[in-house]
Amino acid sequence: MVSIAEVIADPKQSEEKLKHESVALPEEIDKGSMCDEIVGSSGALQKVLFLVSKVAPTDVTVLITGETGSGKELVARAIHRRSRRSPRAFVSVNCAAIPRDLIASELFGHEKGSFTGALQRRLGRFELAEGGTIFLDEVGELPLETQIALLRVLQEHEFERVGGTRSIRTNVRVIAATNRNLQAAIAAGTFRSDLFYRLNVFPIDMPPLRERREDIPVLVEYFVDHCARKVGKNIQGITKESLDLLRSYPWPGNIRELQNVIERSVIVCETENFSVDETWLPRQPLASECKSQSDFSQKLAAQEKEMIEAALSESRGQVFGPSGAAAILGMPRSTVESKIRSLKINKAASRPGSVRSGPAIRNGLQENLLSGMSPLAKYQPCVNSSIISFAMSYKRILNCINDSHAAEDSKISERAGGLKILVQHSPIGENRQCPRSSMTVFLMG
Repeated sequence: MVSIAEVIADPKQSEEKLKHESVALPEEIDKGSMCDEIVGSSGALQKVLFLVSKVAPTDVTVLITGETGSGKELVARAIHRRSRRSPRAFVSVNCAAIPRDLIASELFGHEKGSFTGALQRRLGRFELAEGGTIFLDEVGELPLETQIALLRVLQEHEFERVGGTRSIRTNVRVIAATNRNLQAAIAAGTFRSDLFYRLNVFPIDMPPLRERREDIPVLVEYFVDHCARKVGKNIQGITKESLDLLRSYPWPGNIRELQNVIERSVIVCETENFSVDETWLPRQPLASECKSQSDFSQKLAAQEKEMIEAALSESRGQVFGPSGAAAILGMPRSTVESKIRSLKINKAASRPGSVRSGPAIRNGLQENLLSGMSPLAKYQPCVNSSIISFAMSYKRILNCINDSHAAEDSKISERAGGLKILVQHSPIGENRQCPRSSMTVFLMG
């Protein structure tokens, strides 16, 4: 393990001078603390490397979980390099970076003329990775249609190109990674449970940097040396003040954030002693950290289900056609049908004119939609841009009413997309401990 030797010139030096004391950079990173650029010797990291050494010689499917920037792709590459497939290709695919309409073609290829713009046959990533390893990063972002095709690859070891009719056998090891809570995505209906169990044969959880703080000094040394070589600078040491600052920071962006901060610091460094500007490391937690990604996914799925049910009610249960739910929502029929299946929406339960906007009573608040029209009739022209924002605004309005205990007459208005939402409510009865309110919602374009 690399040890950082603290160079103290004089034990009687002043406290101010001690703050800027230099920490020597070793000439070479200890190779025992590295594994295919996975740098560190902490107990949490050693557990990961132990699992890598065990699973690499096999062909088992691996699911790597962990926060963004924690090094999941490095783990996948380490598995490939230690496997018998190492002489063949390692193909990496970021599923979140490819448009949903193109992901199937990207993974499985397409035949000439299979869709507009398909001027020739194109091989997909699975064919390019034949005999090697394919790494599916952000696998939780795959649309449901593509999840079915991936499940077939894992079960039957075959697939069809988009627009093709011939099954193609494949010999590829699949390693997947995600920073999402797939169990929560399954509960929300956005990820298939059978695909999860096929992927989760050998799970590896990559710990965040804040859980392996003892690795920060050696990571700093590694990145400083690497970045200094790139920009042609000769950095001999690290100020102790900067090292303590880097150790104490929580690193919400993990190793990627650490690398970026060090690279920026190396570029502006004018001396042989490396230092970090503490203003680059915000001390307050990010607002986005207050709400977990899995909770947001669940709420978004619930709101999406609510609005699709409202569209089905408007169309009397019909999905396609000029007055169908797909036309009302401005979405392709196939997408709406897929959402109906994944969100477990019962089309038969849709009644003409019914209003579907959640439970009838929430925290003692009775909701009466008395606008005299179906919930989508007034804002069909702008439903594409407003459908989700309206649902979220509606939730905030309800929360506001609940917080005020509906003790007096009031009006609340909010604009969502191209709509103005006006909510008027009045208390019913004199029980102030558990008030009930009659609420009227007006939607105005």
